[in-house]
This record gives sequence, structure tokens and C-alpha cells, in this order.
Amino acid sequence: MSGYWRQPGATAEVLRDGWIRTGDVGCLDAAGHLFVVDRLGDEVVVVGGHVHPAEVEELLLTHPAVARCAVFGVRRADGTEEVHAAVVPVPGREAGPEAIREYVTLHKGAMYAPRAVHTVDRIPLTEVGKPDKRLLAAALGAPGGPEPAQP
Repeated sequence: MSGYWRQPGATAEVLRDGWIRTGDVGCLDAAGHLFVVDRLGDEVVVVGGHVHPAEVEELLLTHPAVARCAVFGVRRADGTEEVHAAVVPVPGREAGPEAIREYVTLHKGAMYAPRAVHTVDRIPLTEVGKPDKRLLAAALGAPGGPEPAQP
């Protein structure tokens, strides 16, 4: 790739020393296999470390009451971030916030547990079909924002 069409600033951000910086975060296993874990831009920097939303989402989807979910970071007034989760419950099941937090804490640790769990009817998607985490953060992350079931 030689660059983004008519976007020199965006090109400068991703092209460095002949390499394309995609923003993907990955890890290598003992056999040398690469696994893409998340996107660097989605990473939530919490007190004590970094939380990759994809890891928490993968775990939440194993919970029997969770049909769909999206995990995102919300910046607080002091500049720190906290983990939030939007959860679409399985019909006829209740995915209560405390149960969700306990589930994540049990399997991943307290640092990964969502500070807030928002029960929603659906997860809004971007034009390319990915969860719209910016919209969720704006709608659900601000104090006094709309009711969680209305994103």
C-alpha cells in the first residue's frame, strides 16, 4: 500500500519505515502461531492494566443468559477509563448486572469485570456491520444518559 487516497495524515499514522501499522493486537503461542486478539484502538486502559474488549466479549458469549454483547471503554472525568458492557439477553433469560460482573470476575479477574452492564434490545452496528462501540459509549457511558434499553 502506498497510502490512503488524499489522506496524508492518516497515511503517516499507519506507514512507518516501510511497514503498515494496522492497529491489530496479537500474540504468538509456543508453536509460533499468531492470534489476533483485538484492535489497539478498542483497548481499555484501566487502573492495573489493559483490557481487550474482544476477550471479555468472547467470555460473555459463553454465559447462558447472553445472546449478544459489546464491551467498550468509557472515559471518566479524571481521565481514567472503565469497562462497560452492553448485553442483549437470551429471550426468557435475565442477564443481571451483578451476575455478569461476578461471571467475568470468576473467569478473568476483577480488572476485566464491567463497571456497568447495560441491558439492551440490540447492539447497534456500524456501516460495515461491526458493533458501534462509539455510539454505545456515547449513549450509555455518560452519567444521566438515556436509559440503557434505548441505544
